[in-house]
Amino acid sequence: MKRFYKVAVSAATLAVLSTGHPVPSGPVHAAPGEPPGLAAVSGSTSTSVPAGTPGLAMTPGPAAAPDSATTPDTVAPTAAGQTGNPPAPSAVPPTMPPAQAPTPPPNAISEKEAEAKVRALFDGLAELPYVTAHYLPGDPRAGILDDVGSKPTWELTFFTTNPSKSKGTPSGPPDTLHARVDAITGAILEFSRMNPAWTGDRQPDNQLALQAATAFLQKIASPFRDQGLERIGGGGITQTATPGTKTLQWRFAVVTFSEKVHGIPFPQNSVDIRVDQFGHVVGMQIMHPFDSSKLPEPSGAISSAEAQKRLAAHLQLEKMYLTTPFHLDASGQLQKGDRPVLGYFPVQQGSIDALSGKPFTGGFSIPPNLEMDKSLSITGQGQALQAKDKDAAARLVADFLHMDLSGMTLQEQTPPPDTLSGFHPRVLTWTLRPPAGPPAPQGSAVYPAAQPSHINAVFDADTGQWLDLNVDTRMLQGKPAVLSMEQGEAKALSFLQQILPKGSQAVQLLWELDSSKPLPSPPDWFDPAKEPNFMPEPLPVYTYTFRPLVQGVPVLDRIYNVQVDATTGRIVGFILPPAASPALPDDRDTITPEQAKAAFLQAQPIRLVYTWPVFGNQAAPQGQLVYEFDPNHPIQYIDAFTGKPVLFTTR
Repeated sequence: MKRFYKVAVSAATLAVLSTGHPVPSGPVHAAPGEPPGLAAVSGSTSTSVPAGTPGLAMTPGPAAAPDSATTPDTVAPTAAGQTGNPPAPSAVPPTMPPAQAPTPPPNAISEKEAEAKVRALFDGLAELPYVTAHYLPGDPRAGILDDVGSKPTWELTFFTTNPSKSKGTPSGPPDTLHARVDAITGAILEFSRMNPAWTGDRQPDNQLALQAATAFLQKIASPFRDQGLERIGGGGITQTATPGTKTLQWRFAVVTFSEKVHGIPFPQNSVDIRVDQFGHVVGMQIMHPFDSSKLPEPSGAISSAEAQKRLAAHLQLEKMYLTTPFHLDASGQLQKGDRPVLGYFPVQQGSIDALSGKPFTGGFSIPPNLEMDKSLSITGQGQALQAKDKDAAARLVADFLHMDLSGMTLQEQTPPPDTLSGFHPRVLTWTLRPPAGPPAPQGSAVYPAAQPSHINAVFDADTGQWLDLNVDTRMLQGKPAVLSMEQGEAKALSFLQQILPKGSQAVQLLWELDSSKPLPSPPDWFDPAKEPNFMPEPLPVYTYTFRPLVQGVPVLDRIYNVQVDATTGRIVGFILPPAASPALPDDRDTITPEQAKAAFLQAQPIRLVYTWPVFGNQAAPQGQLVYEFDPNHPIQYIDAFTGKPVLFTTR
């Protein structure tokens, strides 16, 4: 069964959750030079940043559209610059066994012992009498935070019927349980059960979920001496076995317990327990990548009151419009608001080292010239980039790129509309046809150096508007930039001038990024020799991010993102908002920035927490104690008219 993850959070939502800065609410393309997958087509966004970067949240990106899809529907929000981890994926996927099965070491438990451990946890599991198992030796390259993948484990799948004797296509997905057991200690590290009899679209009651999860935690014997409730989130899985068959939906609460050290939460060591609406525990994952005994003592930490002052000094709010407001309802589903809003949004929050009182960065640094915040006036020409069908779209893309696409294979996909924005994408993907013989290197007659290996374009299937272009630019690696950043900006503005509506337009240049320079800069403790391929190769590509100004106020979720080839000046990528824009409220009789900041600080609690910085597959030599705004009570914005805080969730 192929899998993909869909994060049911619009790009505008994720922007506030992860960075405090907006990204488009429509399609989002990959980082320069990376294959786009389907990140650009589902109304979600996939962020290519090193794990553990402060203020930059990682989300799993979707792979190719499956014949059989198991899709986690919802991921609980994690606020900017904070150390709380999002819930683990909603299912434990069965890993394909290697062609030649490895042999467990002498000190490993046997397959039968691993099976017995799982059956004992579920009172025998008599309803699933058949089991398949294979040994996985563990991959040290799995990543320091992939605690399960790096360990030697037994992977087991339990069935109601003998899988070796099944014939034909099943009428629906069977009742199965997947589990991974530590092959050395015998500890059950994770499991996930999908029983068709337990489907439903109702989110579990929080109290029911907490009671069931607490009882289960006592049953498994927690790996931590002390732990506490971190959060209760919502989640779900939607599964379709084959086209035309019934779609099944499971809803569950994700109850996360984090380790406590000296009574202080350490969220990177945690246990996730998933409980359905009937009180069944349907999944669990233990994450224990760090030795908490090496964390610093809390003696000497500054007071909470002092931390509040220092966090307030670094807090920045910006007045912005949000055309598509949203929130997570009591069932964990994203709900769209009925009208645009004007609010003060947090764009910088940060954390404070509790021992030194200085801003906590984890050793990372962001180039100071990345954020521009420059207002510009453009006279739009109103040239429509529009194509109503696949053939017209293909001609438009070829003409725009000045490229012959006849040697590439074209595929078309029309995923379902985005639940929040209603955007209905038509996705066109061109890929180089594979050679008849052995693969040829870039620069050969088969893969010419001037030819991208893939091109991805996204159109609005209803209006025909071209909203997204992503071109493989890895062919530019090693080439020097010919244009300066200022010349690239002029090229981007010229493109915007062509496609913006006729008349004078006010825009804000929010970001500019030179992809030939790493972002963020690695911390001092990161050894590039251990991971020579981790940092991206320099690419002469400039990226410029603009957003419109209305009455001088930025519009958070209407973003123009333009990528310029710095060797030729050609546009090689863009993201545009849909043409239609709703009426926005007048920017009059609003509270002051000082009043908004005071309202935010009064409503937003802070907390003391341990965190261990990670970059790539390397961890800092020492964990740290920090003060941060509590990510479990994130404020989305302060209403600019009433001064009241608006939360992400009503749960």
